[in-house]
Amino acid sequence: MGRSWACRALGAAIPVIGAAATTGKLGSKAADVLQANKAAGDAFEQAIGTELRATHEIAVPQITIKTPSGTRTRVDYVTRDGTQIGCVECKASATAPLTSNQASGFPEILQNGGVVVGKGKPGVPGGTVIPPGTQFISRRS
Repeated sequence: MGRSWACRALGAAIPVIGAAATTGKLGSKAADVLQANKAAGDAFEQAIGTELRATHEIAVPQITIKTPSGTRTRVDYVTRDGTQIGCVECKASATAPLTSNQASGFPEILQNGGVVVGKGKPGVPGGTVIPPGTQFISRRS
């Protein structure tokens, strides 16, 4: 019943440990599809969060990062192991789109890094520097 997931760092495959996931039957109405997609996305994000918390010293959800050009984007999780920082954006399907800020911000974070804005969260406070090359996307495959 487990599903495999793959991570892509904007084109480069990175394996991610899989976890059990459930799927629901989509209805024919647009609202039913939207609701089912949101539920699947939320479940996938929670499953990835459980795995990240089990495999990293720190894994905190919903962190906003500002790029050097000023774009603000939110990632689903920031992880930390000592001084090593990682970012994970969860997408429950191969076709789930990025927001416009994610589409422009993620390549910039990958190339130039960024800074956590706002209060941050315990273990990843505001002002934390996100080094270049740390962002990747986790998609159900």
